[in-house]
Amino acid sequence: MPLLSPPRLAEDLGAGHRCNAARCAALAGCGHGEDAVALGKEERSRWRRQARQWLREELTAWDRTLSSDPARFRELVQQTLTRWRSDTDLAGLREPAD
Repeated sequence: MPLLSPPRLAEDLGAGHRCNAARCAALAGCGHGEDAVALGKEERSRWRRQARQWLREELTAWDRTLSSDPARFRELVQQTLTRWRSDTDLAGLREPAD
């Protein structure tokens, strides 16, 4: 039986897996959650950097989607970015970068 290639879960913008992972990383990086309290300063910083990286990748994917058909995707992209700006899970990433 041939091996199947791994699924591209992160690229499924509709499912939001990468964005959800970024939200979880941001929360851990800001010291929220039961496990996050055990993280040291360096580890929390690493999780905040990871969250920002995943959000940059998500933004790049949304940019590709918008470029493919602006008329079709403009409103969806605007709604997504507006949601990010007010998402309380991402609030700690809006503070000055470390």
